[in-house]
Amino acid sequence: MPFAAYTEVTREDCDAIFAYLKSVPPVRQANRPHDMRFPYNNRALLIGWRTLYFNEGEFKPDRSKSAEWNRGAYLVEGLGHCSMCHTAVNVQGGSSEARAFEGGLIPMQNWYAPSLTSNREAGLGEWDLQHIVDLLQTGVSNRGTVYGPMAEVVYNSLQYLTDEDSRAMAVYLKSLPAADSPPSDVRNMPLSAEATLTFREGKRVYDS
Repeated sequence: MPFAAYTEVTREDCDAIFAYLKSVPPVRQANRPHDMRFPYNNRALLIGWRTLYFNEGEFKPDRSKSAEWNRGAYLVEGLGHCSMCHTAVNVQGGSSEARAFEGGLIPMQNWYAPSLTSNREAGLGEWDLQHIVDLLQTGVSNRGTVYGPMAEVVYNSLQYLTDEDSRAMAVYLKSLPAADSPPSDVRNMPLSAEATLTFREGKRVYDS
């Protein structure tokens, strides 16, 4: 639950989300029993995590920027919670604002969400706005194609954006400051046994 990003969502939008969820037909299904082991099943530990990594507060527009830029920032930083995947997390599950959008490994999925600030990865500095809009709305553009978890994001969420909101997000994303090098922990990231086998099989298919 990306509440660290959703804290930026306005009360009006939170109320709208709640109203929609209340309209969804209920399903009778017993909750699964908790299966997290000690000490991770101790919810009190979240107090320490919040102290370190949670900054409460609704999104505040930057008056020096355009209304379109601010709308994009609100969608990317809040409702879209893009930084939850595209920013590296430490062993406590916290992320650094200083390294926002520089790429990160998605926990539990062994999937690397590329940097949005580096032109050597998926950086958007050299992209046209329309290329970014196309990627957000359809998953395909003249500059690239989404796959993996991002394909699910487009299919389940981003394809329903209005043209205006897609463009606003593109304007904000394109304004992210450039970073030339991927984080060192990504370059030296150890591969799981499953990933090693996958790459080996991919090499075999590619070679033949």
